[in-house]
Amino acid sequence: MKPFDITLVVIFILFSFAYVVHGVQLSHKQISPFLTLTLVHGSSEALKTHAEAREYCQNLSLSSTEPKANGNNLSSDDASTGTATKTTKVPTTTTTTPKNIRVRSDLVSIHTPSMVHGIMSWILPLEKRQFWIGGRLKKIVQPFEGRDVHVIQRWTDGTSATYRFLDLTPLALDRIPEDQILCVSVDYASGKWGAHDCEEKMYFVCETIRLPELDSPKTQPKDVRNPTTVSPKPKLVMTNSAKQENSAPKS
Repeated sequence: MKPFDITLVVIFILFSFAYVVHGVQLSHKQISPFLTLTLVHGSSEALKTHAEAREYCQNLSLSSTEPKANGNNLSSDDASTGTATKTTKVPTTTTTTPKNIRVRSDLVSIHTPSMVHGIMSWILPLEKRQFWIGGRLKKIVQPFEGRDVHVIQRWTDGTSATYRFLDLTPLALDRIPEDQILCVSVDYASGKWGAHDCEEKMYFVCETIRLPELDSPKTQPKDVRNPTTVSPKPKLVMTNSAKQENSAPKS
């Protein structure tokens, strides 16, 4: 190989390496035909605050395509929805009328232990850093049911949450200022979660949900110009003599 050709090869390799280092990588995991997860990672450009990460996820639904499977399916009872939406048309096999597909994206919300395990088994070979998920919490100091301190927990997609995987000790809870909102990330290989300042920058995982909107059955409109009238049935009025005749004992 000529020195000039070797130089070109070296330049190409360096350029490719620079692209990988400085580019944002999107790794996808199809959970079901309706739910796809996206890990945003790869370089410093992929590090976002919690709010920036959520905005990035919501924009995924505006440019999303049909999800591609790249792993084993996971079970999930997730029924969450996001705020950014997109409606597309896809043909159905039973009718020529297009069917609406509603696409919604947000930071991922996790509701089952099996999904925690599935996400970690997918991400650990790809990335070792902590990453944002859609959880947020707020500390409230108010006497209620024998307790003074309460933690309000919520997913950004609007679904309720019980953070069974949240690693928040009583000492750490005492250090949280009242009414401060903290954001949740996955911090450990075990899948345990941590609460952090929402302005920290991390990688993150998005969820994209595609749900079909069933067409409502068509009904024939009523003809208001020629309404059909139904005459009421005449009431049978019994006279006194008829009542006596009916009440008389039969021979």
